[in-house]
Amino acid sequence: MKKLRLNHVEVDMVPLIDIISLLLMFLIIVGDTTSNSNLASLKLPVASEAKSEGDWCGAGRIVLQVKPQYENENEQCAKNGTYSVLFNAAKHSIDDDSTSLKDHLARFIDEQSSHGFAKKKSDGMWDIPVKLRIPAMCPMSEAEKVLNAVASMQMSDIQYATAANRDSK
Repeated sequence: MKKLRLNHVEVDMVPLIDIISLLLMFLIIVGDTTSNSNLASLKLPVASEAKSEGDWCGAGRIVLQVKPQYENENEQCAKNGTYSVLFNAAKHSIDDDSTSLKDHLARFIDEQSSHGFAKKKSDGMWDIPVKLRIPAMCPMSEAEKVLNAVASMQMSDIQYATAANRDSK
């Protein structure tokens, strides 16, 4: 009787580890980019949810109006239109540093504090209410630029809302 010869099969694990590590890197990179692309999908509250004008009246109140370059939403998107901020009849561009808007806000705060309309609270923030008027078509990234400019001036009493769409009834 012949003795059976057993063939020993060995699995090489190195290619398997390489493939798994490449797959993991791919999933991490793709997963990270898709999660970042959904960050600005927030919806702003509508104006009907805002405080009444009586609750917000005051001598030192700031009203910032975000304006699109084109009034038509399709045209604004198609032509990659920019947004600007109107404050005290002055138009300021919204960019990453917003120095002209910050300078204008700083002058306003100095003027209000010199007349006694604005004071710093115990946490170091100004007690000046800020009202942001933002069109519904404005991307959240543009609204964040305005909010960052206001926050950098140490103001935290902020109300913002969009106008309700006339077409969506």
